[in-house]
Amino acid sequence: MKDGFFTMRQLDLSRYKAFLFDFDNTLVATEQFHVRAFARAVHDMLGYDMLEEDYLDFVGNTSMWLAEKILKRLGRTDVTPWDVTVLKRRYTEEDFRAIVYPGVPEFLHKYKGQKILSLATNSPHVFIDMALERANLTGIMDFVVTGDDAKRFKPKPDIFLLAAQTVGLPVEECLAFEDSETGLQAAKAAGLDTVMVANPGNTIPNVIPNDVWIFTWPQLLEA
Repeated sequence: MKDGFFTMRQLDLSRYKAFLFDFDNTLVATEQFHVRAFARAVHDMLGYDMLEEDYLDFVGNTSMWLAEKILKRLGRTDVTPWDVTVLKRRYTEEDFRAIVYPGVPEFLHKYKGQKILSLATNSPHVFIDMALERANLTGIMDFVVTGDDAKRFKPKPDIFLLAAQTVGLPVEECLAFEDSETGLQAAKAAGLDTVMVANPGNTIPNVIPNDVWIFTWPQLLEA
């Protein structure tokens, strides 16, 4: 582990009363399904093949945001970002299968009842409800806060701040779990202590604040 990052010895989970989890690519490997569905949607609706920069932009951002960016680039006004998002959601539901990261079920069940567990995700309720069911994680969360509930998406802090408000605790008593640069920015802006979960196959963010812990779920089980 790089110098300057917190060590396992310094991560004391007992300090926190609530855990606030990102969902996509933090608990479940969803990004590939989101990206594939979005690429299919813009191809079918716009005749557009995604560029490498589009794939990079997608990580941690929303379909609406990326659709708007692509539509502006193409100068298309006959299609709205919402049109693209609706089709993308349909394709995602058709294709999605839940790939839960190793250690996630064990970690969640270990702390269920000991901590307040809440999701804090950009994804909409309709997707999260489906994904939790397919991942056999329905009922594991005490609260679910999504992009549908907040005024602004990550990297703005709104979703995390709303999650802390929902669990009824100050941010100092909550610990965030994230995987993307966008999510880390949101957690930092909310004033949350944060763990960046290094899941297999995930892209490591280019910028990671020095006060963020970096661990895998199996390592967190040992914390």
